[in-house]
Amino acid sequence: MVSQQLDWARLVGQTFLTSQGARFTVVKVTAAGVSIRPERARRTYSVSIPNELERLLSEFAAGTFFPSPNDLIKVGVRHERSSYIWGILHAVLVDRVLGVAPHSARPKSILPADFAGRWRITSMPNFTERWLTEGTEPAHLEFATTKYGYLDGEYSLNYSRGSLEGSLRGFGVETILLFSFDGVDEMEHTSGAGWVRLINADQLAGEFLNDYGEFSAIRDRMGAGGHHGRYKAIRMR
Repeated sequence: MVSQQLDWARLVGQTFLTSQGARFTVVKVTAAGVSIRPERARRTYSVSIPNELERLLSEFAAGTFFPSPNDLIKVGVRHERSSYIWGILHAVLVDRVLGVAPHSARPKSILPADFAGRWRITSMPNFTERWLTEGTEPAHLEFATTKYGYLDGEYSLNYSRGSLEGSLRGFGVETILLFSFDGVDEMEHTSGAGWVRLINADQLAGEFLNDYGEFSAIRDRMGAGGHHGRYKAIRMR
C-alpha cells in the first residue's frame, strides 16, 4: 500500500513549488492530511492523504495519472488545490523527497530522438490562431538530443523567445518530456517549466505551466529549412 511506503510526516518544514512556480511550505501532517501554507499567506490549506494524495498515487501506479494540474482536475481534484497537489506529487514522484515512490506500469519505449526536430504549434486554448502567427516567426518548439541523452532547443511564442532543456520521464504507461524554459517576453524575462507527450510520430501535446497553458503541435518538416542544422537529432548507440 502507498501508506506503508511513504512517511508523509517527513514533508513537514519542506518548501515546494506549484506548477506556476509559487512557493508553499508543509506546516503540519496528520494521518488525515497535509497542511500547507503558501508563501506570504496566513491561511493554510489541507490536502487529504487518503482521498487525494494516496488515491492519485494509486492512479499513477495503475498508469492513469499524468503530471499536469489540468489532468488532476479531470480526475476530481478541485481547481484551487490542483497546483499545490501537483507540487507535492512532483516532489514525491520526480524528486523522490521521501526516498521511495510507487512503481508505475512500464512506460512505452520512447527515445529522446523521437522528440527531436521542429514542431509547429497549431493551437493554444488561451490564445487565438492569429496570435500564434504574430511575432518574428510562427509559434514553434524545437528539440535536439545531446550526447548525454537529454534534449535542448528553443521556442518561439508570439514575441516570446527562449531556450529549452529537458529529459524523459516515465509516468504511468506514458513517457513524457519534462522541460524547463528561459527566455524573454516583450523585453521581460520569463522562465518556468512544462511537459510534452507524443500523440504519434508527427503530433504532440503539451503545456507551458504558466499563462501560456496547453498547446498542440505537429512536426514541421519544412519550416526549419536550412537554418536549424544545429538541432539535428543525434541517436546514441
